[in-house]
Amino acid sequence: MAGPAGATHTKRLKLPARKILPFANTILPFAKRLAANFTVRKIPGTYEINISRINEAGMAYKLEFLDQLVKAAAPGSQPTDFSLSEIDITRILHEALEETDKIKVQLVQDVFNFTKEKEIEVYIKNYQLGCTHLLDRLYQQEQLLQRTDAIVTNFYKSFYQSILSLLSFIEERFSKYFDRLEKVPDVYLALTKQEMRQKQEQLKTILQALQEEFVTARLLEKLYAFGDDTSNYTATYREIMFYKELVKELQDVSQWKKQATIYSGLQQLLVYLNYNAKEFINEMVNKIAAELQGLDDLNDRIDKLLLYSKTLNQLQLKPDSALFFRHPSVKVQLSTWFSEELAYLEHILGGLQVKQKTDQSSIAKQKIVCKVPVDQLGIFFRAVSDLHLIATPSQKALFEQIAPWLSTTHRTILSPDSMRSKSYSPEKKDIEAVKDILMQLFRQAGKY
Repeated sequence: MAGPAGATHTKRLKLPARKILPFANTILPFAKRLAANFTVRKIPGTYEINISRINEAGMAYKLEFLDQLVKAAAPGSQPTDFSLSEIDITRILHEALEETDKIKVQLVQDVFNFTKEKEIEVYIKNYQLGCTHLLDRLYQQEQLLQRTDAIVTNFYKSFYQSILSLLSFIEERFSKYFDRLEKVPDVYLALTKQEMRQKQEQLKTILQALQEEFVTARLLEKLYAFGDDTSNYTATYREIMFYKELVKELQDVSQWKKQATIYSGLQQLLVYLNYNAKEFINEMVNKIAAELQGLDDLNDRIDKLLLYSKTLNQLQLKPDSALFFRHPSVKVQLSTWFSEELAYLEHILGGLQVKQKTDQSSIAKQKIVCKVPVDQLGIFFRAVSDLHLIATPSQKALFEQIAPWLSTTHRTILSPDSMRSKSYSPEKKDIEAVKDILMQLFRQAGKY
């Protein structure tokens, strides 16, 4: 079994014929496990066994020539001294382009010779880190130059592109093994920040037009901070990918339509990308809390919260996307707040219901039992109201105030609306009955 081309370590043993078979049976499994070549060659009077193994990394350092080219591009003894001639520049760029194309082919060939996933993962990561190291060195060399002209600038730009093309090839062709938690090359971060700064004014105009200052102000601060070229911020591939996707979506934010008059297009976009910055979560919570405070009825607040929660759960979430991967997602944080707020409101509502039942029970014990029908009570209290013997805003208010405190021998709970309506269309027998009661009251009062 052959491994990838590269430096090998070879051992040769000479054994007599009678020992060759037992030795081969013993060593062959270990040779396979070690990714080694195992050959037997007959020579006069004995046998020669060759055991060769690929170097520890399973590969030769194929970036060595690019390493030498980067070293050749270093400034001279003085920082201002760029020592390459135009002929050297042309040669280095040509050789760098040829070498990166050659490495791409070799990488594919080598990967097919591996038998274990872990070997491929280590192999690809080594090249990822190697390319990053070369780019960082090249970028540092350019930063040392105090003065550059168009020729020097274009030289470094072209050299960057050659190595970046190799890095992009590794990322795209071997995405499964590409480590997105590793830092990006310094020059790649610098180029991304430059691109971000060029789009800041456009994004500012787009976001301010949305009239959602409670979200857009903090969002712009975050974008400006990321694009700041004076910071020593070290970014990973995953972070770069997130910010690029965020800018792309913000440029097309108008495509996100408002859902069920609850979440705006911008809010849906930020939930989709999992923009889980604490500032965004706090602003969302404060906005919803303020809206709930405007509702007097606890049941209305609960209904509103349930609608927010249901709509949030129906929003899409992009897989493997987050501003902060170690923090809970936007959905998780908002859902947790919804659950806690719902539990609190339901607790308060439950307490009020218990109190209301207690009050009703207390009222039931204090009710006055009247030995006349409801119809006659309605006529009596309407007459009292019409004569202004009781001061109330209206007859409706009067019946609502007295009905809870009255009962009859046949009814425990009296309806204020029923009492009032029957007093406006009384039956003759009820009117006569009320007159008899009033005459009895008249005669009784004459005895005092």
